[in-house]
Amino acid sequence: MAIQKNKRFPSTVVNKKIVEIIETGILLEEKGLEKLHMRITKEFPSNRPDKRKFKNRIYNLVFVKISPKQKAMNDALQEIVRMNLKDEEIVEKFRIIYSYVPKEFLEKRMKWHQGLIRGRAKKLMGKALPGIGRIDICGEMPDFKVPRTSFSKPFPVVVKNNDNWPVSILNGANFGLKHAPDIVGNVARKAFSEAEARKDEAIILVNFLCFDLKKAGGPAKTARAQILGDNINPSLIKDPRYKKIVERIIAEHPVDEIAYRTTEELVNDVLGGWIKVCTKPNNHLEYNGKIYVVIGLNELALIFAVTYWEIRWWTLKKQKELDDEIKVLKRSLREVEKNLAVAENEQTVDVIGRLIGEVAEMDANLESLKYQRAITTVTNVANQESQRFFNYAYSKVTQKIESAIPNSKIIGEGTNYLDIGGKIVKIHIPSHLRVTDGLLSEYAQGYGPDVLREKNPEAVVICHPWSLQFRATGRETDHDGKRKSMKVYVAPVAVDGKYLRSELGSLRSKDHPVMKAVYNQTFNPGILRLRCCNGIIDAEETSIGALESFKNYPRTRATKDTAGSAVLNRGPEFMWHMLISDQHWGGRAKEFFWVKQNGVLVRLSLAEAVFHMMRQESLCDGNNMRVHFIHSPDDPTQSQNVKYRTEPHPREISYALIEKITGKFLVDAEKDGTKNAFQKAAEEIRKLSLFQLEKRASDYLFEQVIQMMERHIRPNIDVFSAVLRRAKNAGIDVKGVGELALAEYGGCDTRNIGLINIGTGNHFSKTTDFEMIEGPLYAMRLRDLLLGTKEWKDEKGFINKHVLAPVYGKTCIGWGVVSVRGKHEYGIEVRSAPTNMAGWGDTLKGHVKRDLQRGNYSRIWNKKIPVIKFFGDKHFFGGVSTSYSIYNMSPAAVHTDAYGENGFPPNNTGVGFLGIPVDGPDSGPIIWKCLPYDVIKDFVEDNPRPFDWEEYLPNPA
Repeated sequence: MAIQKNKRFPSTVVNKKIVEIIETGILLEEKGLEKLHMRITKEFPSNRPDKRKFKNRIYNLVFVKISPKQKAMNDALQEIVRMNLKDEEIVEKFRIIYSYVPKEFLEKRMKWHQGLIRGRAKKLMGKALPGIGRIDICGEMPDFKVPRTSFSKPFPVVVKNNDNWPVSILNGANFGLKHAPDIVGNVARKAFSEAEARKDEAIILVNFLCFDLKKAGGPAKTARAQILGDNINPSLIKDPRYKKIVERIIAEHPVDEIAYRTTEELVNDVLGGWIKVCTKPNNHLEYNGKIYVVIGLNELALIFAVTYWEIRWWTLKKQKELDDEIKVLKRSLREVEKNLAVAENEQTVDVIGRLIGEVAEMDANLESLKYQRAITTVTNVANQESQRFFNYAYSKVTQKIESAIPNSKIIGEGTNYLDIGGKIVKIHIPSHLRVTDGLLSEYAQGYGPDVLREKNPEAVVICHPWSLQFRATGRETDHDGKRKSMKVYVAPVAVDGKYLRSELGSLRSKDHPVMKAVYNQTFNPGILRLRCCNGIIDAEETSIGALESFKNYPRTRATKDTAGSAVLNRGPEFMWHMLISDQHWGGRAKEFFWVKQNGVLVRLSLAEAVFHMMRQESLCDGNNMRVHFIHSPDDPTQSQNVKYRTEPHPREISYALIEKITGKFLVDAEKDGTKNAFQKAAEEIRKLSLFQLEKRASDYLFEQVIQMMERHIRPNIDVFSAVLRRAKNAGIDVKGVGELALAEYGGCDTRNIGLINIGTGNHFSKTTDFEMIEGPLYAMRLRDLLLGTKEWKDEKGFINKHVLAPVYGKTCIGWGVVSVRGKHEYGIEVRSAPTNMAGWGDTLKGHVKRDLQRGNYSRIWNKKIPVIKFFGDKHFFGGVSTSYSIYNMSPAAVHTDAYGENGFPPNNTGVGFLGIPVDGPDSGPIIWKCLPYDVIKDFVEDNPRPFDWEEYLPNPA
């Protein structure tokens, strides 16, 4: 187009032209930058660029102002940097693709990707000390105590809003392992960037170092070295002459020379890596909040090693001093003895007496020195002295860590307690380094005594340096006759498993735990975020691939002035699944709440109370609903699979007592004589009657089925309708197994899944001698009621497809795939119960193990991973997240009954939610939510108040 000379153009037009000219190779010419400036000035005189800032502007246009083309350039450079090549090789490879980029710009961008060690890192450098394994802990020994927290004295973490806050748990970064050279792609750096973008109030840093400080032990030392990535940084070598030697060895790789370094230099180098990930090359911090550091087993091993080698050094030094003193004293003693012999020959009495005294004194000194030399060994170091040196080493290592990581503070060692906005969170560090899938079950099997001591927090996060994946469960922490609950999570580790597998091969040093972890098929590294919303702590699990995925989405203005989940609006939309399993209508243990509806107190169970909370906040109106799926996998009714009628509820009151209590209500009302008194008596009699009807239950199976239809389905048609409406408007595409595997027969398959999936339980089947199942009855009833409404009367095809009761044989098993508007396709399964149990501490552990041998048993999930799998039956909230499947178990609607008192842990009562990013598992976090009984009761009965669903279930599709 013709350029109008005197017109001022938008900067986007000028920049587009600059890029076009750059791609012709002008910057590679002599004085190319000047030529480019002159040309732009000539073509856009009214937009004349500032000559002083022009070079920086051009650099930004090439690499920084991210357009799809620049992103491709950056990604290409990052991949080449990750190849661990020499700088000149990186330049050569990159310019094969992008030949027009000048070397100066390219080298600058390379440094951005590689990270820079700045003056801050050099401040870590101590003195060049002789001896093995020593770091500089010279100076006076301070009065230092290892920081400790407890349940009664937790570490306070201040947040802006006590009911709404996010805090990241960065576990198992294990700096010291082999790592890719590009710092931009470093997992910890991306986690800091993610925490900044998500407005995390703090980061809890655990298990962040990994060293091999063992004394050389033959080939095993070499094997371990292949796994470690603490490459020598010559700039951190204290001795200037040796620094040059190391630089030459690194550059030339001579066969006859080897570079060495001290433990001091190793520690400084690894901590220098933390400086890199915390600080951008422009000196801005990746994360500006507080970082609270918990010392784990690997960090403690460093402190133990420093303590040992320091004691060993001074012991060896003392041994040398004593050996020298003994040597000198022996020589002096021989001289005195020689003089004594001469004096005796000459019979000089006064000299003889003096020399005899000297010999005796020197013999005594020699014996003392020999004794001191004999006990001067590391083995004989007094425990008090080991403790003194340990505290000193601890204080020095603490100083180094806090110097390396900006805004950091070491708060304790091992298991610690945090008070985050008035809620206690326990960071639990197991006392072993085994790679195991039993971390959750180990903890859950021993939490009971703390319940008796009333020392259970709102949430527990298990942090192990080699944990295999995220896991979750719920536990009951009842006290003072009231229900109370806590959630227990296993934090994944923040390592790049894909890179480690590509670099290490599967055979190197199998005895190192990182190899056992990354080559485990269930391994799924990532970051755990605790998010408190409405005063409820839940978990977000972000995979390594999903870190910084927010950069792929436009910035959005938060709808609220909070640090809560509204920030998730910059990111993918979510499919929200609601789980309401094991309702047990007609059962004596079924829990209910008193809820006022239309001015009258009514009894609502768990799902119905949550529906009420949704209705109160207008989620049933228009497209306000935030849930797309409802799954009820198991046991809608109690049935009679065992003779529950022979197990009366302990709160069942006798007829005589009911007669007496209700009679007193009436007598008291008559004495008062007022209308209010009679109304109060009537209300109390009604409440007692309903409560006792519940505790007596309904042993007649037909009555239980009617209750399921009349108390769960019919009164909540507005909720089911709103869920279907939201899913339809969102473009949720569900395909049952029949549609994919038997399309030629209309996709007919009883295992098809829909948007609302109602299971059939083993209780009902056993009661009817496996001659009948219940789920299809409820699905049929729900379909009929929906088709009777104005909204759905002409949508029979949609309703029949999406309101289902998946069945395989006599049990609930449903298979399918799901996507949103053609985006990532997930496999999906709804199953009444897991296939295997491996203990009550982790109710999904056995099923996950068994899945390893089952593969694509539905025949439709290939490349539809992760497969999302929902379960009921075990009455516990549970979760496991592997790289290929997400397992989610629903809590129940009943409390622990007499059967549970056979020794099982008290079961969870509640409702679950799971949020899945619609753009795929690398587009955002998996969001795990559970509303336990005590929370629901607080919101609908004890202290009725609004519930913020916008915050709780963010960004629904």
